[in-house]
Amino acid sequence: MDMKPGGFAQRISKHLTVRKNNFLSCIVRGRIHSAEQFSEALSSMGVSMPNRAFAFIAFEVENAANLFFEEHSEFSEDMWDHIFYIINNMGEELLNEKYRCLIGETGGLILCLVNVDPSLNKEAVLNDLCRHTHTIYDVMKTSFGVTLSAEISSFHTEISGIITCYEEIREMVEWRNWILEERPLILYQEIASETEPLSLSRLENNAINSIKAHAYKDAIVILQSIETEIHRSELDESKNVLPSSSLARSVSAYILENYRDSNLSAGTIAEHFGLSASSLSQLFKKNVDSGVLDEIHRLRIQSAKNLLLEGHTVQDTANMVGYCNTRTMIRAFKRLVGMTPTEYKESHPRER
Repeated sequence: MDMKPGGFAQRISKHLTVRKNNFLSCIVRGRIHSAEQFSEALSSMGVSMPNRAFAFIAFEVENAANLFFEEHSEFSEDMWDHIFYIINNMGEELLNEKYRCLIGETGGLILCLVNVDPSLNKEAVLNDLCRHTHTIYDVMKTSFGVTLSAEISSFHTEISGIITCYEEIREMVEWRNWILEERPLILYQEIASETEPLSLSRLENNAINSIKAHAYKDAIVILQSIETEIHRSELDESKNVLPSSSLARSVSAYILENYRDSNLSAGTIAEHFGLSASSLSQLFKKNVDSGVLDEIHRLRIQSAKNLLLEGHTVQDTANMVGYCNTRTMIRAFKRLVGMTPTEYKESHPRER
């Protein structure tokens, strides 16, 4: 199969790719509400998804400077098209053997919507998806000179569940950008208890999406979950004798004392104070007007700025302020400061 630029099959498939991209964009934004719309859109693209359960696999391009083992000074649209074409071919070949899949691009991610028979063992299916994802990662790196990262959502049912799958992917992308150690694949079940919790607002959105999709039974289950979450939050508050403002100050002081610890996370802080992760998030945002992870990164980057100006290397600085690797610090630094650590050092020459 011709994987190099300009292949005839690649040009022919581009039109279908645009249609798949538009379809994915519409469905993750809640613009496809009924099963009839869903089936008709798939049928027009020659795709069949007869089962009720879905999951998303997402791929991000981390480094394509050596695509086809040739040096590239910048990442062009043509390079993206070539990478998408290769991943699309591999994904369809690997996944369509046992499942149904549709691969497209939206929000800067290459998304693979996988349709799964809900009667299958979910753990076995997830292991299967992980194996295929690692295969794509390895082939892209060893055969095409491209480094990827990937995320896999949980399994959810119906059209509203597809939206939930996508929300989980976005959470994992955010997680990767902030605190992940270097690893090519993240599963949502691995980080669900550690992410900055947005459970109530997210559950509310899921309920609305289910109602829009006329999945009223799902909506009832979600509303019951909202009631449970509110009750849990009330129990957490009743356990703490400190008023919320005092407790928030205690959390802030704990973060200030421990932000250099690379194991510090929303989950470990919540456990230390005997709170659920959801209650910790709500408490902190209410009293500090900031997220817990935002505060951790703010303190780390402020300390990193000082260390860089003192002459420490980027790698040493990352280790000293609590990052597991330089890549994670560089991402956080650029997000908060607007430039990379190296650019910051160059724009602030040390006084001699």
